[in-house]
Amino acid sequence: MSESRAELQAESQVESQLENLVEKMTALGVDLDGLIDPSNPDLALLRNIFASVPLSGNRQREELVHCPETHRYAEVGCYPDHRVPVHGNVMEGITLLDRFYATQCPLASTVEDHLELIMKEKLMIVLIMGAASTRIPNYLPQREGEEIVYGSIAVKNIRASSGSPFKKLLLTKASGGSQEEKTHTFYLFQASGWPDSSTPADHNLIAALFRCALQIIKFKVNRGATNRICQLVHCSAGIGRTCTYIGIIQGIVRLLKTGVPFTYRFAVELLFHLRDQRFAAIQTFEQFAYMLRYIKDWCDWAPEHDPGSLEVISRF
Repeated sequence: MSESRAELQAESQVESQLENLVEKMTALGVDLDGLIDPSNPDLALLRNIFASVPLSGNRQREELVHCPETHRYAEVGCYPDHRVPVHGNVMEGITLLDRFYATQCPLASTVEDHLELIMKEKLMIVLIMGAASTRIPNYLPQREGEEIVYGSIAVKNIRASSGSPFKKLLLTKASGGSQEEKTHTFYLFQASGWPDSSTPADHNLIAALFRCALQIIKFKVNRGATNRICQLVHCSAGIGRTCTYIGIIQGIVRLLKTGVPFTYRFAVELLFHLRDQRFAAIQTFEQFAYMLRYIKDWCDWAPEHDPGSLEVISRF
């Protein structure tokens, strides 16, 4: 089957399943084309939507790949397409700004593969959603000047400024034979105030993080970077906090780039989109409701308070 034909069939399947859900809800008297009021949403309808979209989206659970030796949680599988070896998936977006790798926190046995991915794809930003714990162990150097070696790759903290939420890290891959030593720098941010299975304690966290990420990507692209994906996000399992953040960014970009109205249909389509790419994306209803509220709040807030970020989004 040609790639174009396969894509058409996949799009047809997605549209059909979405329409089936819309028809089912319409038959129950639900108006998915009603606008969502962030200050007073129809919580019963949102709960219905969250419960109605399967954890596997439009896909089949049988597609999931399970690798017990590399997966942190056996019950969280990966879709085989766009899969990365450290248990993760590519989360496709509309622009360079909202494409991500979503992964689990690497195991001790997969940290080298994790760093290899960052180096190979020349990723600019790594976002860790959650404080260091037994579920998210510190595997990257936290103090300026600190270096940790994993197999053939050394990672060194070369800047940990108190004036920036990001740390700057240097990866060095040892040379082998006639090969030259390879290096790559990237920026690290750890959102310590984001509890597991919940939402950020500080509502300003995401706006600050998003603003910094946009400026880093803009700077790198202006310097000649040609990445297809710039950012990797993980929490512990890589489905709750990780996909909540990714959903917020993808939702913002989708609203601004396409001009679609902020309706309950938009909420259905966004959750399907996330779960079509990462199994069980968005773990709790609290995260789903927070994601939607934040998308609209940011789009209403940014014109006055963060026009610079809007300018960056408009360029890509």
